[in-house]
Amino acid sequence: KMENMTLQHNETLIEKSRHKAFLSRPLGQKKKIAFIAAAPTAEIAKQFEEYGASVTVLGGECMNPSSEAFLEALKKANAETVFVLPNNKNEILVAEQACSCLKEGKGIVIKTNDVAIGIGVASVLDCENQSVEENLAIAENEMKSALSLKIGKTTKSAKIKGALVEEGNYLGFLQGNAVCYGQDIPSCFRALLHEVEDVGAKEVLTVFFGEGVKEEERRACLKSAEEVSPFLET
Repeated sequence: KMENMTLQHNETLIEKSRHKAFLSRPLGQKKKIAFIAAAPTAEIAKQFEEYGASVTVLGGECMNPSSEAFLEALKKANAETVFVLPNNKNEILVAEQACSCLKEGKGIVIKTNDVAIGIGVASVLDCENQSVEENLAIAENEMKSALSLKIGKTTKSAKIKGALVEEGNYLGFLQGNAVCYGQDIPSCFRALLHEVEDVGAKEVLTVFFGEGVKEEERRACLKSAEEVSPFLET
């Protein structure tokens, strides 16, 4: 179970699918460029909407959007070109299939393989002022520079760097790879930050806390971020 910087799963229904595309704003007349994003929870969907997503599709590791849900979202985006952020490596092909079925306009999948990377890309897209090509270049650069960090609670014993991590402890993941561990969330969070190369040169750290994380744990994590780099905006 992911406890920190990870994403809980919501359930929703759509006519013939379990997923629903949500409009974030009145769409009005057809736009030149827009983007849509898959999100594991309504809370994360709101984050994408704040960055300008025209439509969000609820999904997650255990509840992935169907190609029909992506296709519906593509149509609702109402733009000549729609970028799709699948935000899950298992959904990239599904999103591409949906784009191939779009009869009006063009869908382009930006291959964001997890939510952290997707949020980074969403934060730099400029559908109002930049061209399709310029946005794709910006997104590509962001995917190369953004890092994904996650913390999860172990359900069985595991070995990290030769050390045995007992069940119930926490593992830290950097770019999808387990790199550290801790007995609690704050200690694992602190160790994970130290695994980031040149962490002092990073500018922004966005943290999402899952359900069940205590306030004192949250404060301890944010304090660690301040200590590791006074220049890091958290």
